[in-house]
Amino acid sequence: MTEIEFQPLDIAACYGTGFTANAISYGTASFLAPPRLKIGPSHVAVLCEFHGSMVWIESTTLCKHPCAILGYQVDGCQAHLPEDRIRDYITTGGHVDLYRLSPIEKLSQSESELLTTILVRHFIG
Repeated sequence: MTEIEFQPLDIAACYGTGFTANAISYGTASFLAPPRLKIGPSHVAVLCEFHGSMVWIESTTLCKHPCAILGYQVDGCQAHLPEDRIRDYITTGGHVDLYRLSPIEKLSQSESELLTTILVRHFIG
């Protein structure tokens, strides 16, 4: 896997290959969308900085890794190292598209801290 320098508010659009992922992707398909977007992702995650490391925040019941913040497996909102979750998708035949703010819109330090507060305190606990 190519080394990526993740940034706060990167959005990961995840394309899984299992039954649940396919049901979501095809169930939310839009045949009016541009060709690349007709079949959308099955899942999205948001990245933020937590204690000096980038973490992948998502809500799922399908991840077997323990939450990087809580230390145990969670059904619902949870945090993981982005490299681990990208590897999960790739090794099962899926893929992840990364969407990022343009350099002029990059978050300030205070905006990044607010994002982390919202994602971690309000959604993970």
